[in-house]
Amino acid sequence: MPDTLTAEAIGEIIASLDAKVAKLVQRGERLEAVIMVLLDRVGDTARVTIAEAVAIERRLYGKGSVAGVRKKVHDKKYTLEKRGGEKEARIPIDQIYDGYLPIETWRKALEAQKRGR
Repeated sequence: MPDTLTAEAIGEIIASLDAKVAKLVQRGERLEAVIMVLLDRVGDTARVTIAEAVAIERRLYGKGSVAGVRKKVHDKKYTLEKRGGEKEARIPIDQIYDGYLPIETWRKALEAQKRGR
């Protein structure tokens, strides 16, 4: 005879899962904060090369290719920007990942939070 779960047991399982998910989300937010600070050290954190765009797409979506990124540029989903002195044009990262928070915005929010706003 198979075991059955009571409504109370199911509720406890759901509550336990909710707590675990909340911890994972909090950990992700902390990790993002550290990553943003470290990224600030390397210079341009708002734009990436085509090769970097491919790497990001592979990490985010499990697939990505130079041809695919170039097609998105051609279809005007991504914009290539070349600034003075740069050898390669770059793509704004928020066009690849809409959850990206520019370091300047993140820093202002953190400073406001520290001041108690």
